[in-house]
Amino acid sequence: MTEIVCESCNHQNASGSKVCFACFKPISLTNRDMLLLSIDYVPGREIDHAIGVVLGHGDAWSGTSRNRVAQSRQEAISDIRAKALGVGADAVVGLTVTVSGIRGFWGIGTLGQSAVVQATGTAVKLKA
Repeated sequence: MTEIVCESCNHQNASGSKVCFACFKPISLTNRDMLLLSIDYVPGREIDHAIGVVLGHGDAWSGTSRNRVAQSRQEAISDIRAKALGVGADAVVGLTVTVSGIRGFWGIGTLGQSAVVQATGTAVKLKA
């Protein structure tokens, strides 16, 4: 799974995209170079070393809908990408995204729903 998320609108774009197909804004070179993979290796590349675990979060609160959860997923992926870039990673391997639903009472007699979206992976540095 390789995807590029537009920093402006959080739209998923195909790998190698230079322009977002939703908002038509340029996708930064740094963003294009970050690989996010659900597998534990980078095809055609060798991992030099693991930097460590990175976590990304996105929250969808009260009255959670499918669209809001999807948006929260993009927020979590954008967050993990930013954190991986912040520690100098070339890629994130072993990426998983989980959605945890919570139901509870908000106020007097009001049933609310919320979801917490978390992206987890290992930030790695690739050999040149």
